Amino acid sequence: MTVVIMLGTLTMLLVLIGGLAAGLDGVVAGAVISVFIAGFLLAYSPRLLLTWSRAEPYQNFELQRMIAYICHEAKLPPPRIFHIASPLPNAFTVGTSKRNASLVVTDGILRL
Repeated sequence: MTVVIMLGTLTMLLVLIGGLAAGLDGVVAGAVISVFIAGFLLAYSPRLLLTWSRAEPYQNFELQRMIAYICHEAKLPPPRIFHIASPLPNAFTVGTSKRNASLVVTDGILRL
């Protein structure tokens, strides 16, 4: 829901600025730009987040087995697993659908 609000606000802002700067043509240009931004974010935001957080693919048989069991029980495809070298206990997921989900874990949570 927050993504919809944020993209709607961005669209309204671009349309308003375009309308003030160039009239009806500016409104259309602002709307087109907001559609391109939304498409870019939808397509590339998971990869950008993994790159920015310096997450690397992680191979740990025990963790993969545990996640595969949980996903099987929930009738979900297992996510790809990534690792961040950090002493803080943290885990998060990224992805735009069930099929391209990724789970990111840190050293801190693996030690718990």
